[in-house]
Amino acid sequence: MKKVKFNSDSLVIYEEYRGYKSDNANSTSDVNTTYIYKDTLLTKTIKYRPNLKGVCCDSSKMEFFYNNKNLLEKRIAYDYRRILKKGMPFKDNLTSDDFEKERQWKLSSETFYSYDNLGRKIEYNAPEKHWSSQNRYVWTYDNQNRIKEEKSFDQERLIWTKFYEYQKNSYKYTMTWYDYEGNPRHLKDKSKSWEYRPQKICEYKLNDNGQELEELATTETGEFISKLITEYDIKNRIAKTTKYLEKDKPIMTHIYVYE
Repeated sequence: MKKVKFNSDSLVIYEEYRGYKSDNANSTSDVNTTYIYKDTLLTKTIKYRPNLKGVCCDSSKMEFFYNNKNLLEKRIAYDYRRILKKGMPFKDNLTSDDFEKERQWKLSSETFYSYDNLGRKIEYNAPEKHWSSQNRYVWTYDNQNRIKEEKSFDQERLIWTKFYEYQKNSYKYTMTWYDYEGNPRHLKDKSKSWEYRPQKICEYKLNDNGQELEELATTETGEFISKLITEYDIKNRIAKTTKYLEKDKPIMTHIYVYE
């Protein structure tokens, strides 16, 4: 179950996950998230995992900083953890006694955002600390201010690209992965699974309100990956989502209830 609370500005102020699953194989650990705002700008989130009470990293937080145009320019993330004692030499068999008794907020990531002169986000960059090896993303846009291409990097090494195409009431992107030499991995020998990685083509169908009705993911050869169907109520709120990992065989359904 996922429970969400909103404030009078329809901004999310609290989320609660309990036994929530995104599909049959992936689940979200029980977690409570509080959102804090200054006016309508998100300034901080605090996450707490009740099932890990008292355990390292049962809590985390993010702080958000904006420029004079109210565009996000920096995000800092912290974990609440015990840290190694000062002067502790490196060794493989660390024990509880090697750590400070009291936990502290430990920096886990610092991310910077850049924009063009139209206020469009063009770069996400975490040069020093990040929770993923993919620490830099860049975006380019078409003449209608729609995302044209997105690229992901590990420092300066290209990891993948997404190229977007748009039509009336639909759009799609093609995701291509690259090897260390910058060669597309879907062109590799399929028998070499450690080198080959298929392209992912995600197609989205939209209703007249611009809301997503269907997300269909396939490979460059048309092989089915997944499908997500979204239904709406008379107030244009999400009422139901159904996920497929096989054609015409639903694997997960989420029902939305509003109070």
